Amino acid sequence: DRFSARWTRSLNFDAGVYHFTLRADDGVRFYVDGYKLIDEWHTATSNAYSADVNLAAGAHTLTIEYFEEIGDANIWFTYQSPGNVTAWQGNYFANDQWSGQPTLIRNDDHLDFDWQTGSPDRLIPIDHFSVRWTRSLDLAAGNYTFDILVDDGVRFYVDGVPVIDEVHTADKAHDSVTLALMQGRHDFRIDYVEYAGLARFTWTMTPPITPTPTVTSIPTVPPTITQTAPPTSTPTVTSTSGPTPAPTTTATATSTPTPTLTPTLTPTPNSS
Repeated sequence: DRFSARWTRSLNFDAGVYHFTLRADDGVRFYVDGYKLIDEWHTATSNAYSADVNLAAGAHTLTIEYFEEIGDANIWFTYQSPGNVTAWQGNYFANDQWSGQPTLIRNDDHLDFDWQTGSPDRLIPIDHFSVRWTRSLDLAAGNYTFDILVDDGVRFYVDGVPVIDEVHTADKAHDSVTLALMQGRHDFRIDYVEYAGLARFTWTMTPPITPTPTVTSIPTVPPTITQTAPPTSTPTVTSTSGPTPAPTTTATATSTPTPTLTPTLTPTPNSS
């Protein structure tokens, strides 16, 4: 009890806005390049404090001052660049009201957490904390089903419109909604709160089922060509002589008919 510490360090940063967070029991101060950004010099029960700082590229000096009065003694420190968030951006608050600056900002690739009696991070208390996740997704048109398993409360927004509003204590409650979404980019926001006891949150999205088209091939029937020979005529020859009647000789010349030729031309079938 009744001790103090001062930590200093120089770190290289890329240009950008950085989110610094301290959680301490008891008091704490935080400086960047000599500028005081957090000043909470009082007794506290592991409270969290945050500050956003726009840093130029290069080396910067960080300083943390801490004191312990009596009872428990702890301190945690972290920083991150919100601009590096590429999946779900999780803003974690050390209170159950989503109020003030988030204590922790991080990438969450999948929203499937079962913290039980623990917490998302050492900077976050095990009870009475809240999280806000945001993300934009490009979707095809169709009916999407969203399922949420939660302990305790949740609000779910699509394009700024609340579609689930169940902020209350609950024991692994299941909420579901189906929405018809147009093609394009859609903004999602999920507000989760843990009051006491077990902590659990799971979010899933089921996209519409797109039927697979069936391609039916039509077989090619080869044509049949029929050739018929022309019919054969039978000529009649008549011979007539002088004034004296004479028997008429009729000679009939008959030629053997040519048989009908019906060839069948069968081309090679086309492949399809």
